[in-house]
Amino acid sequence: MPQTERTLPELEALLADNVLKDIGAQDLRDAVLATALGGYAGLIHTLASGVGIIVGVDATPVVVDVYDLITARSAAVHTNGAEASLVSSALIPGVTGTYALTFGGAFTASQNNRKIIFRAFVNGVGTDLETERFFSTGSNIASVSLGGLFQLTAADVIDVRVSATTGAPDLSFVSAGLSMFRVG
Repeated sequence: MPQTERTLPELEALLADNVLKDIGAQDLRDAVLATALGGYAGLIHTLASGVGIIVGVDATPVVVDVYDLITARSAAVHTNGAEASLVSSALIPGVTGTYALTFGGAFTASQNNRKIIFRAFVNGVGTDLETERFFSTGSNIASVSLGGLFQLTAADVIDVRVSATTGAPDLSFVSAGLSMFRVG
């Protein structure tokens, strides 16, 4: 049974009063899918692929592109879905809504005394969701995480980018994950 995508007001009007007993199985399915949490998509960097390296990170933010596996995606399940792309290292919402974005990773830097900045981008524009790590010794392993809620439009492109305030260190990721989940 395919889903007929309907707006929340359309569903509220349909389900408000069933005096005529005209709510069918399709209508109920559409209502459940339209109001359910959904739309998960995720990308990860697996240990099986070895270390993921981003060479020469400088002041210009570059996409964290070390992912090698799509963990899950729900776009094929229903239209409340989201899509993950290994080509662009990005996540793309299937419908307009509120999405929870999470990013986490562990990495080393090839140069000492460097501030590394991670920021979420939507359609190539930096957001306020940002964190930084300072490396005193490049051989240390640092962990990083970001998390926040975003109002997104269908087909927006969400990625995480990294930059360094000084120098141009190589960053070696031993793990990384980027995911989003539709929450409203």
